[in-house]
Amino acid sequence: MALIGVEVVTPEKNLFTGAAVSVVTKTSDGDLTVMAEHAELIGDIVPGITKVELASGEIMDVVVHGGFLQVHTGEGVADDLFKDGEDVPARSTRVTMLAGVAELTSDIDLAQVEVEIAEFEVAVDKFVALVSGKGADDPDLKESQFELEQARVALDRARLRKLAVSAKSA
Repeated sequence: MALIGVEVVTPEKNLFTGAAVSVVTKTSDGDLTVMAEHAELIGDIVPGITKVELASGEIMDVVVHGGFLQVHTGEGVADDLFKDGEDVPARSTRVTMLAGVAELTSDIDLAQVEVEIAEFEVAVDKFVALVSGKGADDPDLKESQFELEQARVALDRARLRKLAVSAKSA
């Protein structure tokens, strides 16, 4: 089974670097599966669960809240992503995922996520009430609308994290 080199990077840290059999992620064009010798591409990643099938057969789930993906295939392009002792093909495929926010499903605490969801639902309700109580000429309307949108984004992220953990444990 041919391996590919995979790296999943966020601004805070490198979540994963290593060899894998495949990567399955969501893009604005639909689900995308990348395996050895995949055509080169650059595309977006939409919020969802990315599955990385490791050489051991284990599936590593990554919750990605959006980002970009680059696939590059050529002579030695992924050599630095393989560990000593792994069979490095002369021609390899490198998958680089750049995400603004991403985390391994195994690092998510379900109880904490449920608390966050409850808090964000309260915040959304609070900002909906604030926005609906303001007139179009209110100078604080735009700030309240911005805070409402931020609370909704945080709630969506928390719900996706819960879905990822729930799906993994099912």
